[in-house]
Order: sequence, then structure tokens, then C-alpha cells
Amino acid sequence: MRDFLFREAEVRTLCNTLRSGGSVLVFGLRRTGKTWVLEEAARRLAADDAATGGDHKAAQRRLQPCLIDVQTLSTPSQLYNAILAALPAGVLARWRRLVLDGRTLPSKLADAIQNRLKKGSFGGASVELDKGLVDYWEPIAAATGQALADADPPVALFIDELPFFIENLLEQGFEKRFAKQVLSTLRAWRGSGTPMAIAGSISLDFLLADLEITSQVMNNVDRLFLYPFQPDEAREMLRRRAQAFGLGSWDDACLDAILARIDDLHPFFIDLIARKLSGADCCDPAYIDRTFARQYWPDLRRTFFPQFQERLAKYFTAEERRAAETLLDALARSDAETLSRHAIAALLPDVGAALGPLLDKLQRQEFIHAQEPGEYAFALRVLRHWRIDHGA
Repeated sequence: MRDFLFREAEVRTLCNTLRSGGSVLVFGLRRTGKTWVLEEAARRLAADDAATGGDHKAAQRRLQPCLIDVQTLSTPSQLYNAILAALPAGVLARWRRLVLDGRTLPSKLADAIQNRLKKGSFGGASVELDKGLVDYWEPIAAATGQALADADPPVALFIDELPFFIENLLEQGFEKRFAKQVLSTLRAWRGSGTPMAIAGSISLDFLLADLEITSQVMNNVDRLFLYPFQPDEAREMLRRRAQAFGLGSWDDACLDAILARIDDLHPFFIDLIARKLSGADCCDPAYIDRTFARQYWPDLRRTFFPQFQERLAKYFTAEERRAAETLLDALARSDAETLSRHAIAALLPDVGAALGPLLDKLQRQEFIHAQEPGEYAFALRVLRHWRIDHGA
């Protein structure tokens, strides 16, 4: 959605923080626009450099943005492939001299790296290469940090969905110590002058606590949260979508009627209903209701809701799952939008001291969030429908 700038304040905050040498952790629920914010900030930083013709002594600090999507990666070699593929040519050449000419690696590992670079790919299935990267991570990471520190203008790393990569890594059988190594390495690179924007739809702070990794690996990193749209932002997005579809009948009353039927003013839900309604230039309330009932809700039930069932099965023990479903069903049946911790404890008398970890896990997996101390609500209002579908 490059024609929308609904996260203008967030994009500007991110760009200005990176230009000043700082780093940012961008957090938001899935499909709230994190990737777009990273891409737009990277585009603007690249435009900064183009506008000055490469004059890196201009008043505003210039940066070379490097976008790295690690959401689907699960091994050390895949991570390094993504990092190296994103580096500017000059920085990569410096990296090769430091890593391969410095003779700090065993010849077999150095040859394997050299062969991968010649093929234009560092990743792929290679247990031996992964083991070498784990065993010799420190000298390789140090050389990478030095190549980044020597870059002129400096490199800004944009790392999308780092928490997912860490979870994938652990699921592949790598020890927690390697996850800690990755995070410590990124901290060292930041300390040597490489600003970063790290995005995640899983809270990295929660994940660190779960892995018993000190939060110091993410110190001096600003937090930037992406919240649902304000009503005027949601209306403007819907208006733009209507214009793109050539729907002339969508006046303010129509837009408000559509938005009133959406539980959460997130970009994904707004875009979904706009597409479902785009087949006819009509804003009749009955037509809107039919489209929600026949297309919007079935689509959500088929493509959006299953992920929450999968998370319950994947991340919760059988005992935790029973307690979680009891809590979520009570929240779905409640007339109020929140439940107090006291009320939750009364619902789950057998959980006892494990209630705190259970609430943390439910927040980390985007089922609930704390609206204020001791009060919990669904992370998305639409989840009430999901639980009602399952018998709440």
C-alpha cells in the first residue's frame, strides 16, 4: 500500500532515530503494517542519499539501508545468507577480506564459505556449514561487525521478524546459547555504530524472559508500538481503497457504516472488507450486511482464525491449554471487555502460582493484552467471535 502514509508519525520517528545513531524495536500484532513501516523508512533513507548525490558530509546523517526478512529462516547459514545478501557491495568486499583473508577460520570452513559466495548463496541445507558457523560464530561475527563499522556511509540494518527466527532456530534443535549469541552479536554491532530497526509480532521482551536471556542484549533500544488506526485514519484508508476500485457511491456515511461493522481498525481487516465490497458500486446497508455475512466472516474463519488454534496446540501444554481456553471463553462470554486478574484467578483456582506465566504466554502469543495493571482483554476484539465459534 505504497499510496498510503497512515503510519507517517511512526515512519518519521523510526527514520530520525536511525539517523541519530539509535536503534528501534518495532512491535505490533500480525498484519498491522510493521513490514510496510520498515520498507518505507528504508526507502526514505535511501532517498536521503540519492538527494545529496552521495555527499555523505551533508548536515543530515546519511545511511545505507539493508532490509533483511528472517521470518522463515531457521538455521545459522540461512541467517548469514540473508545478512550477506543485503550488504552493499563495498561492505561485502570488506567482509570477505576480513573473514577469508584473515585466516581466522579452519581451511575447510573457509573453503565452504568461499564456495557458497561464488554460487551467490550462503544458505541451503548444510549441517556441516551450520556447525562451523556455530563453532566459529565469534570471529565471523566480529569481522562482520568491523566491516559494518568501516562502512561509509554507515549501514542501517532493518531486520523483520527476528523473534520468529529465534523460535524457528530453537525448533530446529539449536541450543538457547546460540539464540543468545545472535542477540549478543546484534548488540555488539549496534555498539560499534550500526543502527538497527528490529520488527516483531512476537514480543522480544517476553521471548527473552521465556528463554531466560538477560534483557541487556536489547538495552538502549527504543520501543515503537503500532496500534490500531484511529477512526479518521481508518476512514481515509477505506476512502482510498474505494477510489482505487472506482466506487463512487462510498460517501462518508457509507464509510462509517462499513467501519462500524469492523471489530478492529487494523489495515488487514479494512483492506479485506474493501476487497469483498468492491464487486458492486453499492452502499446499501443490506448489501453491506450480506457481504460481511457471506464473504468477510467466512474468509476470516477460514484463513485467520486457524492460526490461534495452531498456537494453542504448539505452544501450550495440555494443562495450560485447558486453563487458557477456560480464560478465553470466560472473556468471550463477559459483558465487559476486560477481566481482572482476581476474576481470572477465581476461574482457575488450580493454576495457582502458574497464573503469571500463563498470562505472559497468552500475551506473547497475541491472545490477550493488559489494558491496564491487572485488567486483561482480547488482543483483538475479533477473537471473541473465534471463541464463540468454539463453544464459548
